[in-house]
Amino acid sequence: PTISNVLPAGNIYAGSTTITASYSDSSGINQGSVSISLDGSPLPGCTVAATSASCPASGLTLGPHTIGGSVGDNAGNTATISGGFTVGDNTAPVIDSVLPADTLFKNKARIVVAYHDLNPSSGIAPASVRVTLDNAPLANCAAGMLGVSCDVNGLQFGRRDHRLFFAWSP
Repeated sequence: PTISNVLPAGNIYAGSTTITASYSDSSGINQGSVSISLDGSPLPGCTVAATSASCPASGLTLGPHTIGGSVGDNAGNTATISGGFTVGDNTAPVIDSVLPADTLFKNKARIVVAYHDLNPSSGIAPASVRVTLDNAPLANCAAGMLGVSCDVNGLQFGRRDHRLFFAWSP
């Protein structure tokens, strides 16, 4: 079998992830032969398909992790799954405040979010900050290491259920 796309790879910044691997073989894959491990221990709860497998992994500690395992084809040949990644920071940043925090009486606002990272060695990459309002990305935002501000126009009068979402990476 040929194995490809063993992920994640490189650095990740979360305490949980999904381990994936793709595979193929001209004789077909014996799905019952597929096994994936993390740091030498088999991963439970994997979803195995004809061309790929995925396994949830949680409780990840900081530092390097090794992906292993094997895949067999219908002709009895076996190939080894190998890969690895490093957890650089598994603690999400903290949102300190969100303004405005109350009812607005106009159809525009400046949304200001103050945040900080509990792991000072990783920090927050300002270019990675994404803000959405009601599932639509906000384009007029200025992000920094400790916060982001976004100018929003066209808010509906009387609406009380706007949903704000923030995403970022170190």
